[in-house]
Amino acid sequence: AIRQQAKILATKGFSHFEIAGGDDLKLLKESLPDLVNALKTEVSKVNPASRVSICLVPMYEKNYSDLKKVGLDCVLTWQETYDEDLYNYHIPSGPKAWGVDENLKLQKKSDKSIGFLHRLQSQEFSIRAGLQAGLGAMIGLSPTTEADILSVVMHGQKLLSHYGIPCNQ
Repeated sequence: AIRQQAKILATKGFSHFEIAGGDDLKLLKESLPDLVNALKTEVSKVNPASRVSICLVPMYEKNYSDLKKVGLDCVLTWQETYDEDLYNYHIPSGPKAWGVDENLKLQKKSDKSIGFLHRLQSQEFSIRAGLQAGLGAMIGLSPTTEADILSVVMHGQKLLSHYGIPCNQ
């Protein structure tokens, strides 16, 4: 069904496709590589410049590198908010709160900063794996909207100053 829908959308001119799966660790472990490969293969037949992105639980450089090999182009990670206390309040449990290890297993730990920090590192892991990275915050969580907006800008500037802009982007 995904192949059929992707082909229809690609023939209508769509060229960017995003797989969003929330916190589904089973999807990450069992289906994601095949799903990325199938989607990239199908849309590239119609438009060789088509791109496949994911917006899922943050992973590690090795995980992203493996996904790049099967056709992934970009990783999008929403920080939710750059205020760690507010983040932990809204995300008290699960993969977003505790993070996952390189085997994509939930890391239930008492240190609440792990999930928050892992999300912040997601873009660096994806860039080092040779992927494009996207970032953002959920506007409305923070009582000071401007703080999260400026944090996204500053985070992006930091990534650009450290990693630069790849020639093929």
